[in-house]
Amino acid sequence: MYLIITSPAPKVKWIWLNRPEKRNALCQGLMEELSVEIDVFEESADAVLVISGGPDYFSAGLDLKEVFQETATSMRQGERVGSLWERLSHCIKPTIASVSGMAFGGGFELALMCDMIISCDQAQFRFPELSVGTIPGLGGSVRLSELVGPKITSHMIFSGEPITAQRAYDLGIVTKVVSHESLEAETLELASKIALQSLPLLQKAKQAILASTQTNFALKAEKELFYSTFDLPEQKTRMQAFLEKRLR
Repeated sequence: MYLIITSPAPKVKWIWLNRPEKRNALCQGLMEELSVEIDVFEESADAVLVISGGPDYFSAGLDLKEVFQETATSMRQGERVGSLWERLSHCIKPTIASVSGMAFGGGFELALMCDMIISCDQAQFRFPELSVGTIPGLGGSVRLSELVGPKITSHMIFSGEPITAQRAYDLGIVTKVVSHESLEAETLELASKIALQSLPLLQKAKQAILASTQTNFALKAEKELFYSTFDLPEQKTRMQAFLEKRLR
């Protein structure tokens, strides 16, 4: 089991990523479990879904060991990091990412799929993909650009530099920054407040918000470019170096 599921308050479902030995790296098994749980959530009476990671890592991103030997063709044909991985972005009810520690690469992208991000003041957000031979492939470049524009997005992706929780808040990526100790309580307070609203109205409101930011073409283009990096020599050399702990 890669997830821990709790119901800490009425109409609130809380999912904890649970691969601490891998810094909550996103693997196929984890994403399959998450997709199933989102299906269950949507069919339930619950109104709000919270996604959390561990105290030090929300998620370190894609599990590179799973995809290191892939090619662009095999990634594309097998839908590796395909539609299943973006299930959270299509959830029909409100979602909150509660971020403690590092949200890197695919972990950052997972948080961006949620409607809101609450972060502890010690969290960091980063796109390190170029240093390991690829590019963001779960909608990161598209969703971040929608929030902060292409210049900040370019800076983050091209440089691989992390930003702090406060900087993410200032840019409009994070909706609230709280202390590390109060993150869970603050997240639950917000989730519970939202859960008191009419569920049909919440769903209508979410549909209206999403309709203003339709990005299907851009997401498909990003995915195809992501797949294409697996035919580049840099993908193998840089990813192998990272996996061998030579590249940090």
